[in-house]
Amino acid sequence: MRGHSLQAEQAFQVGLTQAHAYHQRHGHLAVPKEDVPNGYPLGQWIVNLRTSHTRMPAHQAAAPHALYPWWNAPWSTLWQRTWHQARDHTEAHGPLEPARGFPTTSYSLGEWLYLQCTRYPGLHPEQQSLLTQIGIDTAAATAARPRRRNMRAGAEEDLAHARSYTAEHGHLAQVSATTEHHGYPLGRWLAGQRSQQQRKVLSPKRQQALNAIDPWWCPPWNLKWQRNYYRARDAADSRGRTARGSAPRRSPRLGPRSRSRCSPWSCSASPHRLETRSR
Repeated sequence: MRGHSLQAEQAFQVGLTQAHAYHQRHGHLAVPKEDVPNGYPLGQWIVNLRTSHTRMPAHQAAAPHALYPWWNAPWSTLWQRTWHQARDHTEAHGPLEPARGFPTTSYSLGEWLYLQCTRYPGLHPEQQSLLTQIGIDTAAATAARPRRRNMRAGAEEDLAHARSYTAEHGHLAQVSATTEHHGYPLGRWLAGQRSQQQRKVLSPKRQQALNAIDPWWCPPWNLKWQRNYYRARDAADSRGRTARGSAPRRSPRLGPRSRSRCSPWSCSASPHRLETRSR
């Protein structure tokens, strides 16, 4: 094995090592595309494998399947992750109760489970088999009832996910409408809160709760600006930490954007943006 083939094999082994570590922590390889655990783009690596697995050497094609049989399932990784969440719930809290509307689950998980019950006849046979493993067979799916939401408990769950996401990422600016957090549709919920805030109909209590989590969760400027600010700030912090060593190269992605933000500093930036930049 020489040249390009050797490099490809080495790169594959690096990815497989990361996949082993992820599987050991999470029990699956349904990795979101954007995830970079330990700084490695594992999500994108697995996406690439799914695209090219029919053209890979036999030992490479077999390796991820041996690690996790559903690594290339004919359904979404979101479905697979949520199924694992449901399985973990049954292991921790006992059998699901479809006929009672899944009363022991969180609202989002119960809602997902009920949705699977309504779609049960049209699911892939192997999806049906996985659901049967957690107690949802044809009879249970037919008898299932919708998950009813306790409004107070639901609000606490919403905010708990927002706090958890902020603890992991430092802010809520990166949350888009499609963002999920541990299987919870955080992006969809936060988009609704931002819409209410912009229309000035969000309750003061909810505003206070979200402001306590992240003061800039719904800034009076475009969210893209806020995301770019955090990206530039993190890059500046990184340069500061390495200042005693050799001078790092400036990121070509951030540099021009940063200059474009600085040039109209005095005439277009709002007082709130100036305050943010000074931090």
